[in-house]
Amino acid sequence: MAQAHQMKVHFSSVLNDDLKSPFGLADFREFVRKEHSAENLEFYERILAYRDKAHPIFPSTNLRSRLISSSSASMAPSMHSTSGLQPLASSASTTGSQGLASITETGGGDSGGGGGGGGMPATPPLSPGNGAGREDENKLRETLLKEMETMVKTFLTVGAEKEVNLPAAVRKRIVEEVEERKNLHPDVFRSALEQTYLMMKTSSYPSFYKQAVTTCARSNKPLGEKKVGLPPTAEGKAAQ
Repeated sequence: MAQAHQMKVHFSSVLNDDLKSPFGLADFREFVRKEHSAENLEFYERILAYRDKAHPIFPSTNLRSRLISSSSASMAPSMHSTSGLQPLASSASTTGSQGLASITETGGGDSGGGGGGGGMPATPPLSPGNGAGREDENKLRETLLKEMETMVKTFLTVGAEKEVNLPAAVRKRIVEEVEERKNLHPDVFRSALEQTYLMMKTSSYPSFYKQAVTTCARSNKPLGEKKVGLPPTAEGKAAQ
């Protein structure tokens, strides 16, 4: 089985769907489905989708494995331009997000304790004023809370059909932030995203990589061929 340091195709490129088959995201999704570990990829993608949906309220986040597209950013201007965040039910200030390194570059920032201890970013207060803007923000907050609660029920509840194998401390911290504090900040899921990424990278990707390499060899395809419109992969670049 290929070791991480021998791989010429980055796992992050597969997750970002930068490559043609057999290294495409659809190929990896089908692989983990057959491997009976599809819940990891689904949870990973749900977290990133939540981050993008929450961008108007939380423009600053540590979930940086994939950048929000320019079209999404332009269609959803931020309602809060600063990262000085405060809990809904408290006037006490909290520590803002620190460090924007990609998890695909750092391999994880938190030490499994659940995402930053007392410095966990929190939900900011509602924007000042009244009118349509405030009403839209209220609706978005309601939507985000429902999405968070659904994710907890689907992926983090013990015994759930799609339960993800996360450390108990990470799971507990997320449940507390969502159910008790109603914290809508995407960084609530930071440790979970890092842990899930590493699980897929170390458990699923080596076998997927070997399968894809074999497919390329049989069909005489280059490894890690970029999709049309993307810059070519640099040869010999160390895999993450």
